[in-house]
Amino acid sequence: MSIIASVFYWLTRPFIRTKVVIDDSLDLSTLSQNQQISYVLTTDSFTDKLAFEQACREHNLASPFSKLKIQFKSFNRTFGVKPIKSIFKNEKTHMRDTLAEGQKILQQVELSQQDVLFVPVMICWGRSPGVERKATDDQNKIGIWDLVAATIQATPLRKFFIVLFSGRHNFVRISKPVSLQKMVANHGTSVDAAHKLMRVARIHFERQRLVATGPKIMARQAFFNSMLASPALKRALQDEMKTKDISLVEAKKNANKLLHEIAGDYNETYVRFFSRILTWVWNKIYNGIRVHNSDELRELAQKGHEIVYVPCHRSHMDYLLLTYVIYHQGLVPPHIAAGINLNFWPAGPIFRKAGAFFLRRSFKGNKLYSAVFREYLSQLFIKGYPVKYYTEGGRSRTGRLLPPKQVCWR
Repeated sequence: MSIIASVFYWLTRPFIRTKVVIDDSLDLSTLSQNQQISYVLTTDSFTDKLAFEQACREHNLASPFSKLKIQFKSFNRTFGVKPIKSIFKNEKTHMRDTLAEGQKILQQVELSQQDVLFVPVMICWGRSPGVERKATDDQNKIGIWDLVAATIQATPLRKFFIVLFSGRHNFVRISKPVSLQKMVANHGTSVDAAHKLMRVARIHFERQRLVATGPKIMARQAFFNSMLASPALKRALQDEMKTKDISLVEAKKNANKLLHEIAGDYNETYVRFFSRILTWVWNKIYNGIRVHNSDELRELAQKGHEIVYVPCHRSHMDYLLLTYVIYHQGLVPPHIAAGINLNFWPAGPIFRKAGAFFLRRSFKGNKLYSAVFREYLSQLFIKGYPVKYYTEGGRSRTGRLLPPKQVCWR
């Protein structure tokens, strides 16, 4: 590291803490002994490299601030696939320089016949999915959390707020490296080849970010309004009006009340807070937690598959431990189907903030409730939120697995 980078690393160390997730197929012991590696980041920003420096020191990897030497030439060890917003260099110039640097590395690998490993590194400042804004919203209104939420291609001012508020919740995912010699053999060393590789890397990082944070969340009431405008609920509202001889306003009021009873209100801050508490609890009561097949799960989520978790329910630790493991494996926590009996103060609001949505034990005799719940669950799947539910219908009192309960929507 240079003197300047070293000074900033120690100055920012109290404000940055990284959680590293490594693909199971990646052998870090072999990678740590290889100096011929180059890191591909979303953006080649100074603060991103400071955060990644912590992960490199923890796992004995080459520093992102060091130089990559290929035969007799030196190159930067990192480069970003997206431009940095800067007053000194516009985005087109930045991308042109990055493409030129990438092409030079490819040409040098071809010339020297010396292989270099490209290691994709996704850096996420915080795991908040962000709020989905509608076209009618005032785009000029920017609050403090909007500054923090803009974690990609952020200006220096926004990066300051990001480090200040989200620096200790930094998430780093290191993926399996790619051989540059194979890239050269398959795609050549032209500018078009370098541009294509960067485009593929951008898509790769965007999918990984979505796996870690989940899709953006709509404002609660806006989400309800969009559901009330769906064809299925419009028909259910018409039936409610005819059956109970009430107006459309009263029918919508009843449906809105049911939505407030059912819907979760996911907040990543609550998940992060309880993650710290549960870390302390697990360290007290367990010797260790083994997780298998997490790579397969991350790969499925990255390919765009809808993830539905169907665990057993032998104790109250099940839903706590599974959600905790999912979060720490770099996946977004699921929306969890919970019995209405758990919706009491103060547990109900806390569970709701952690992603729980509540359902009654029986839908019999209430067509509007059935239609509202069906539409809510349908919207969760459409928007791409992972869901977890227990087929046993409740907790096992004996500790044994129970047969799945049959669900009837009407």
